[in-house]
Parts: sequence; C-alpha cells; structure tokens
Amino acid sequence: METYSKTPGTAGTGELAQNPDPTQTKAAGATAAIEGQGNNQQGDYTPTTVPLPEPAAATIARPARAPTPRTIKAAIDPFAFYAREIEHAPTLKVNDKGWSQLFPCPLHTDHDGSFAVSARTGAYHCFGCGAQGGSVIDFAMAYDRLDLDQARAALSERYGVQCEPSPAKSRSRATEPTAPAPESTPAVLAPIPAEALAMRPTTAGKLGEPSATWEYRDADGRPVAYVLRFDRPEGGKEFRPQTWDGTRWNWKAPAVPPPALPSGPAGGPARCPGAGLRGRKGRRCRSRVDA
Repeated sequence: METYSKTPGTAGTGELAQNPDPTQTKAAGATAAIEGQGNNQQGDYTPTTVPLPEPAAATIARPARAPTPRTIKAAIDPFAFYAREIEHAPTLKVNDKGWSQLFPCPLHTDHDGSFAVSARTGAYHCFGCGAQGGSVIDFAMAYDRLDLDQARAALSERYGVQCEPSPAKSRSRATEPTAPAPESTPAVLAPIPAEALAMRPTTAGKLGEPSATWEYRDADGRPVAYVLRFDRPEGGKEFRPQTWDGTRWNWKAPAVPPPALPSGPAGGPARCPGAGLRGRKGRRCRSRVDA
C-alpha cells in the first residue's frame, strides 16, 4: 500500500512526496518530528485509518410469514392508502374512468401535478417522470425503497392485515371429526283442502274432458294429486298431472313424488294403469299407464 508523508525541509508548505518504501517513510517522519520541536508549523504527517461504519440494520424485518399480495390489496382501500401515505395529498376524487385527479407526484419534484391513482386497483402513474405501478404494494416498494417481502410486512403491520390460515391448519380442521347430520324428514305432499277440491278443473282446454282420472292419496286417505288421461281427436292418449300449490290448480307434476299407490280411476277398477307422472327434472314418479 502506498503511503504519503510531508517532505523534510518543506514542512509547513503542504507538499506531499510519495515514498514507496515504508522504512523511509518512518525515518523521514522521525526526522521531521525532531526538527519540528518548538515550531508549530513543522511536524510529521501520519495517515489515519478511519474504520468504516457497520451497515445499518434493516428498518423493516423480514417476517417468517406475511399476508399474500392478493390479501393485502383486497384489505387496503386505495384512496385511503394514498391519502395517508402521501404528504399533502389532496382530497382524491374519482372520475368516470375510475382514476383520481392529477396532483403533484411524490416520487420526484413536481409542481405541475402529473400523478394519478386508480380507485379500483390502487395502480399509479406519473405523466411527468414516468413512474407507474399496479397496486399499493408497488407504490410502497418505490416510495419507501423496499423489496416485496419488506413491503408486505410493512403494509400488513401498518394496516392490520392478518395472514391467511396456513394449509396445514386448514387440513387439520378438515380432518377433524364432525357430528353426523340429523336425518331429514322426507318431504310429503300436503293434503288438498275440501274447498280446493270443489273447484278442481275437470277439463283441459282443447283436450276437453279426461277419459280417466287417477287420484293420489296420503296414508290417511286424503287426496294430494291427480293424473288425468285425455284421448286426442287425432288418436293417441295424453296424460296430465294436476296439483294444488296452496292458492290455485296447476297442470304440472308435484315438487315431491306422490304416494306409492294411487286409487283407481274414478268409477273404474282399483288399479293404477300408471300415469307417467314426472317431477320437475323429468324424474318418473309413477309406473307407465296401461292403454
């Protein structure tokens, strides 16, 4: 390493001479010290080694686990974030495109107002310096000069954003035994009241009067639904379910299957020729009707 000392005989002039040999440097310094006794302008020049300062500790510690960026962006309102983080920020107003008005950029000296933020995503853009980002996390990284992990830690602490449950805890909760669900009572058709039976339609538009009618009853013998068979003028047969919904009669199948055994056709044999009665999703509720 090269060292520098004042040249003997020119003490006080500030002239430096290069001495590649360390022994010559020490000798010259000693001679200058003797000659300089009593003279404040003379003395030796000894290089001083200044220790470098230790690197400053990071102001934001890296947490073992922090909320995901999606969780942070969903938890922080963009306009409230920028109003808090940017000093002297104006009251932000959103335009028809979802962006704020222009105001001075906090990332450079800006007197014209060229900075705008998105109320929906938290994105920012400066038309002066060209700085831009897609979220409040990007702004924290640029404004506070943090990396992604530090920005996540800082924002979660500053705004109280909690971490999501870990997958291990979620799996453990999923494997916990759960109490068996109570057995549900099968849905049954409500019996049709007498006043509704008195007003039951006996014809179906152009089909006219039915050639046969099947009445479905509950365990107590009360009617709950009907199936009517019509003979078409051009030939063939058509079957129509008939139900009561509590307020009126409908030509459609009931929401739940009717009882297993209906009564026979009115005035006919006590057997079910089968009506092809179907539920809402086309499920067959009865056996096929015999011709």
